[in-house]
Amino acid sequence: MNLLSCLLPIHVLSKFLDDSTSSRQFSDVYNDCTILFADIAGFTKYSSSVQPEEVVSMLKNLFDEFDKLT
Repeated sequence: MNLLSCLLPIHVLSKFLDDSTSSRQFSDVYNDCTILFADIAGFTKYSSSVQPEEVVSMLKNLFDEFDKLT
């Protein structure tokens, strides 16, 4: 339960845990939306060796470039 509460938004978790519904729908509809799940190799080591502002700047630049490509 603790792991799920760290991974899922509360509204999804409540649907997941609700036993009163036999058919569970875990999707929501959003127009013009993209969701990216990413794992950045070496991120933990990098982020622990630089200032937080540098981490935020790197992530902003990374996702700005991703947005341009998409």
